[in-house]
Amino acid sequence: MTGGKINFSSLAASSLPSLNVGLDTSTVPTENSYGASGTFPASQQNGSVDVNRMRELSASFHSVPKTDPASDTSKTYASIDELIQQRRHAILNDLFTSEFENTRQRCDKIHETRMIKEWENQKNAYMNEIVGDRRLGGSSGITKYQSMTQGNSSFSPSDSNDVLMDHVDVMSKWNQNADIDSIITMFRRLPTRFPAYTSAWNLVERLKMGKSATPIGKAISTLSHLGRQFQTHVSSRVRKANANGQTQQFDTSKYSGMARLVATFVALNEGSQTSEWAIIYYCLRSGDFVSAKAVLSKHDRDHVLMGALDKYAKQQGTKPFYWDEVIYWDESTLLREKMTYSDQDDFEKACWSLLADNGEEPPSSVVRTIEDFIYVSLWQSIFGVSKPDEALAAVGENIRTLGPNHFQGEYSTDCWSYATPLLLTQQYRSAISHLAKGKGKEGIIQATHLCLFLDPANDLGVTPSQNLMSSLLIEFASFVQEINASSALLYLVRIPDYDLRRKKIVELIVDSRKFSELGGTISSDGARQGESALLDRHFPPREVCDLLNDASKLAYDRKNTEDALQLLNLAERYVGLLSLLNKKLASLLIEDNVGERQFWFTQSTQFNNWHFVGTRTRASEVLEAANRGDLITVFQTLLKLSNFFNKLLHHDFENAAPILEELHFIPRSNDEVIAKFKSHSMLDPVLQEVFPSVMQGAMQVMYSQFIQAKHRARDSDNISTLEYLNRLQGRARLLNSLSNMLRLPLEVQSRMTNMEAQMV
Repeated sequence: MTGGKINFSSLAASSLPSLNVGLDTSTVPTENSYGASGTFPASQQNGSVDVNRMRELSASFHSVPKTDPASDTSKTYASIDELIQQRRHAILNDLFTSEFENTRQRCDKIHETRMIKEWENQKNAYMNEIVGDRRLGGSSGITKYQSMTQGNSSFSPSDSNDVLMDHVDVMSKWNQNADIDSIITMFRRLPTRFPAYTSAWNLVERLKMGKSATPIGKAISTLSHLGRQFQTHVSSRVRKANANGQTQQFDTSKYSGMARLVATFVALNEGSQTSEWAIIYYCLRSGDFVSAKAVLSKHDRDHVLMGALDKYAKQQGTKPFYWDEVIYWDESTLLREKMTYSDQDDFEKACWSLLADNGEEPPSSVVRTIEDFIYVSLWQSIFGVSKPDEALAAVGENIRTLGPNHFQGEYSTDCWSYATPLLLTQQYRSAISHLAKGKGKEGIIQATHLCLFLDPANDLGVTPSQNLMSSLLIEFASFVQEINASSALLYLVRIPDYDLRRKKIVELIVDSRKFSELGGTISSDGARQGESALLDRHFPPREVCDLLNDASKLAYDRKNTEDALQLLNLAERYVGLLSLLNKKLASLLIEDNVGERQFWFTQSTQFNNWHFVGTRTRASEVLEAANRGDLITVFQTLLKLSNFFNKLLHHDFENAAPILEELHFIPRSNDEVIAKFKSHSMLDPVLQEVFPSVMQGAMQVMYSQFIQAKHRARDSDNISTLEYLNRLQGRARLLNSLSNMLRLPLEVQSRMTNMEAQMV
């Protein structure tokens, strides 16, 4: 990459590598490669072959011209022996020269092999760092615009479900009122295959700690993040070099603190002869203006840029990062002066472009990574234009315009290469959407949790939309529900749309059937107890009962009456509960499935004894407050009818008849027929629905009683028996009269008429 201005068209033509990409092992690192040592490692210098010394010897040897005694006709020899001796010396000299050259080439090859191996070891070590590696080449080595945090760490979860539940565990702590800073730290420390994901949480942490949530405030927080990230990289690079003995040859004692670390970093990567401007630039890149000022003061105390640096350094004070002290942009923080410069080195030009209002971009030979480019772009968008909001939006728009293929390649699956620059330029919606679409289940996990802390509705400069967060939370909750249904609630409660949130929570209640865990239990007096219920951690008691009630409706629509009744009971919706229970009992009166009818009869009897016999309970209070005591009457009537039909099924006509007498369903006179006809329309609809079956059952009981009494009458002329038969015949006629007046189904009327006709 050659020097020149940075602009988006040039970026589109030749993209930048990244600070976190694994080191390129296709070529041997040189002092021009970012992150490579400018000298041979000490372990190689102290080996069995001193390659540098051999090169010196070779140079001195070849400085002496070679002569062939036979070709020198001007020289005479004292004897033939002298001539032979001179020729022998010349032949040996040529042989030594040839052998020396061969030996030197072999040593260079050995050295190259060792250097590649050493660099591979360093690369593997860097990849385990939080920040990752820095893949940088010379001007001809830049081929792709990649992400600083691209590359896999040594961690590789065996099961994505483990990753999922790790995140759920953190979310559960958030739900237990842990402070948000602690939660972000927990997410940042989760093991992951993607260093960029950890770096994204570092960014989230800086954004939450920022002093302003405006676009400018977020840009300043991002600059703070990038500065910290670069300082971590510098420290890591120097620490690894120290461990390998590579820094012993550099004298950086005139600097202290961060300035000394940066000076060692520059010596390792740019060469020990690089000017102080490289140190100053990388101090600025680290966000440490105090160190940059300290370096320049040792280099040129009277330099014209000292004024600008001094102002920045005063703002920074004793803090390690300047960007932590910036609150908002105004003319007073621009701190620039109109200046010009002659033909300095590229690092000096870069410092001028950042510190002076000269309209110049830093040379592209200095801005070598995505993070470098975004750092400079955000800096100049905040401090170099009159409308910083628009400038910041333009940076993000150009990242989106370049698209994912420019950053990660057409066939790459590393979505973080594109997501990282999007996050850094406040294109949160695009970044999160890209992760969710391109990384499968793990991408959904990462995107979902980042969206909770960023602003996924918004790309800076683009119309907001809430759909993305809702979609992610719903999809992730579906993953969680397969493993732990109750934990899915942690995510559904965060859906921003109210109606959609309620709908999905209701579906979770019904699908999971974790009624007690989600909604609580019922006490002995019929009141709901929600102290340990999960829904009560997110909603007030009344809203919990509303959700349980809606869940009961959904369960009923799905033909699951048992669940619907349980949910109504839990919701203390006793009006709805009795209404539904009455419908269920009525539907089972003539059901052939004896076990089903007996189950509901038993459950209903227990409910009746619990709530409506003896001690007053919550159910009685609710029904009384709603003025629906009639539901209790219908409920108890249906219980008696259930008992009646059960005895009818077992041909226990003798014990079935008293139940009908107790209910007063069979008229005793013509006046009662008329009265029951008139009152029929006032019956509860459930009782009206079962009335034909009751009338037919009543006729069957009277017919059976008549046949049994008639058999007894054959054996004796007992007057009471004959009177009983006549009374049964009369009541049968009254019952048929009522059925005709009510216009019961013809099939029912036909059966009742036939039974009456046989009562002779």
